[in-house]
Amino acid sequence: MSIPYLFNPMGRTRGGGLPASFRELEYLESTGTQYIDSLIVPSNGYSIWVKFIDDSGTVCGVALSGNPTSYFAPFCRANSGAVYFYYNSYHLLGGNIARNTLYEARLETTSDSATATVCNSGGSVISSGTAVCVIHNSKSIYLFGIHGNNDALIEPFTGRIFSVQIYNNSTRLGDFIPALCPAGKSYVDGNTGQTVTAVSDKPGLCDRVSGRFFVNQGTGEFQYQ
Repeated sequence: MSIPYLFNPMGRTRGGGLPASFRELEYLESTGTQYIDSLIVPSNGYSIWVKFIDDSGTVCGVALSGNPTSYFAPFCRANSGAVYFYYNSYHLLGGNIARNTLYEARLETTSDSATATVCNSGGSVISSGTAVCVIHNSKSIYLFGIHGNNDALIEPFTGRIFSVQIYNNSTRLGDFIPALCPAGKSYVDGNTGQTVTAVSDKPGLCDRVSGRFFVNQGTGEFQYQ
C-alpha cells in the first residue's frame, strides 16, 4: 500500500520561502538537549506531518492537559524497533523502524479520533493505527521532543528532522524547514518576535507561513547539514 501525499510531495519546495540571506539545510539534528517550541496549540482537526531519522525519543508533540501521561504526538522509537504513537493513551502500531533510516509520519485528528501513519522513503505504509479521543489542551507543540507539564522537555528526541508541517484541517499553520542564518545577518525570532542579529552562523527551523526563524530553546546547539 502506498500513500501519495507522503514523500511526493509533503509540501517542501527547495529554495523557496526563505529570507534571501538564508541557506536552506537538509536537516537539523538534536543530541537530545536541543528542541524548538512551535507556538502552535493543537485542537481537534489538527495534524502533524514530519520527515525524520530517529535514534530515540519522540520526534514532536505535546502532553494533553489533565493527564501528564497522555500525548498528542507521532511516536517512533527506533531503539526498540517498534513503532508507537501517543494519543490520549499509548498505542502500538506494529511494524518496525530502524536507526539511521528516513521515515515520514503523519498524525491527524477529527472531532473524536486520531490516525497515525508511518511511511518509508518509498512512500509505502509500514505502520498505521487509529484511536478514539478528543484533545483538551492549552500548550504548544514542541519539535525534537514533547512539551510536558511546566514547559519541561520530555521524551527528548535524538535524531534528525528534515521538515515539519502542522495543519488545522486544510489550513497550514506551520511549514518548518531547516535553514542557516549566516553570521552578521538578521532574523525575526520565532518565539519572541524580536529582530536578532546572528553573532555566528545560526541553525534553526524557518517557518514559511509566519516568516519567523525558530532557534534552539534548549542547551548546546543543533548539528546540521
